[in-house]
Amino acid sequence: LHDKAPGSVWMLQASAEAFESQKDYASAIAAFDRVLAVEPKRAGVHNKMGRVYLRRFQESHDAKDQGLAADEFRAELAADPLNGNSAYELAQLDYDQGNLEQARQGFEALLEVRPDFEQAHVGLAGVLLETRKPELAIPHLKRAVALNAEDEVAWYRLARASRAIGDVDGQKQAMAEFKRLQAQDASRKFAVVTTDGEV
Repeated sequence: LHDKAPGSVWMLQASAEAFESQKDYASAIAAFDRVLAVEPKRAGVHNKMGRVYLRRFQESHDAKDQGLAADEFRAELAADPLNGNSAYELAQLDYDQGNLEQARQGFEALLEVRPDFEQAHVGLAGVLLETRKPELAIPHLKRAVALNAEDEVAWYRLARASRAIGDVDGQKQAMAEFKRLQAQDASRKFAVVTTDGEV
């Protein structure tokens, strides 16, 4: 593909994803920009660019990258209003920046069209916990763990919410599941290290 169609959107997108995996974010963004120059309405590209900006923000802590990420997620939604991933990322950005009312509206709007979007249930529950409405958070967290029993954040928030409403048994059960998943994750990481021949 590289030799036969170096300027194809497939090749450009593959290059962008390779740059991203190498943490060369500037090159990844430039390659995604070239994809859009060739095919401006290509689905998912703005979402991918937004994720690159977020990854760069996690390393640089430059607030400008958060703003650029939000712009990309909005551009994706303008092209595809049903893109749940971009809607989720925008709501999560609001949550991370302390814009809890906007985050709540974003998560709720997403759940209206995608009721089984597990991470949106967890996100909305986070907003409800922050605004001291644990009793409203619990149904979302129970739905989240029903959809994905491996979500550590969901179990941890369920333990917090259960404690807040005085449900001691519920808190213990959720915290036990959270700790089990953490231990499982730690043992997986250890297995990867030992498989590589180093401890």
